[in-house]
Amino acid sequence: MLKNYLKIALRNLRRYKQYALINIVGLAVSLACLIFILLFVKHEWSYDRFQADADRIYRVAQDVYFRGAWVRVAVTPPIMAPALPQEFPEIQKAGRVVFRREWLIARGNKKFTANLQFVDPEIVSLMSIDMIMGDAEALRRSHTVAISQTWAQKLFGSDNPIGQTLRLNNRWDLEVVGVFRDYPENSHLYFEVMISLETLRTLWGPRALENENSNNYYTYILLDEHAEPAAVEAKLPAFIRKFYGEHGPQTRRAFLESLPSIYLHSETLYDVRSSGNAYYLYILLAVALAVLGIACMNFINLATAQSLRRAREIGVRKVCGGNRWAILRQFLAESVIVSLLAFALALAMAELLMPVFVNL
Repeated sequence: MLKNYLKIALRNLRRYKQYALINIVGLAVSLACLIFILLFVKHEWSYDRFQADADRIYRVAQDVYFRGAWVRVAVTPPIMAPALPQEFPEIQKAGRVVFRREWLIARGNKKFTANLQFVDPEIVSLMSIDMIMGDAEALRRSHTVAISQTWAQKLFGSDNPIGQTLRLNNRWDLEVVGVFRDYPENSHLYFEVMISLETLRTLWGPRALENENSNNYYTYILLDEHAEPAAVEAKLPAFIRKFYGEHGPQTRRAFLESLPSIYLHSETLYDVRSSGNAYYLYILLAVALAVLGIACMNFINLATAQSLRRAREIGVRKVCGGNRWAILRQFLAESVIVSLLAFALALAMAELLMPVFVNL
């Protein structure tokens, strides 16, 4: 019986080609739009969620009183990260990162402009950076560097990078102590050429890591499994008071940002990368549903108009003994075939246009 319904449905679609084509193409375009929007939204929501302990990692940011107004910034002084685990038993580890763009890095005659990250070794485990050669602990020493696979290939080709020397800005030598897998793109951070934070004592002066007024450092912490972020945040004013005196909370207020929320929800200045916007994602989802709704309405309207044109056919079927449910099943079979063909066409369109979509 089902085979008969499908055979008749295909025959009717061939008979009414124009109607079928309009329905299939219209629905396919709508479904393709929906697929692209859902892929984009999924990608935006995936930022930083690949981290092993993403739900326990937080960035310490601060509100700074500047020229008569409070300014929310993503950066902190360097003294915070080493002190936080000592002052808060709920904090398992903390690490700092300093980002610098377009510095000259060279190996012999090979010279490139690179984005650099000056890091504590703790950042490697905090941010799930996968070391495939060398040891992250070596980054505790000054003038050491770990590079991504892409940069290892660019600078050293098939040679072993470990123990080799790189030249930074034609002034400082760096020993390569590690190679790590290329960091995922869906993160508010990026890691390409990681230089030990201790190296900043040479670049910026011996007190570079103790200067309580230098707001150049991004501070990340890992909370204990049973720690309450709100409870930790409530203790931060006392922490500020201890290091900046009684008037400290009047000039700066520290707070926590959960790692997965930073890309879409952070409202801080001086962020590492341009952020997304959760509000726009909701708008996109609404647009996707609206497009799909319009396509469905168009499908229903065309089906209704077509059923009126086929009134004679329906009458003949009834005269020949066809009951209401048999006729309904026949129309349903045609609708299912149109929908499946539209879905298949939508997948083909999505596959064909995916390279263009990825490069947008």
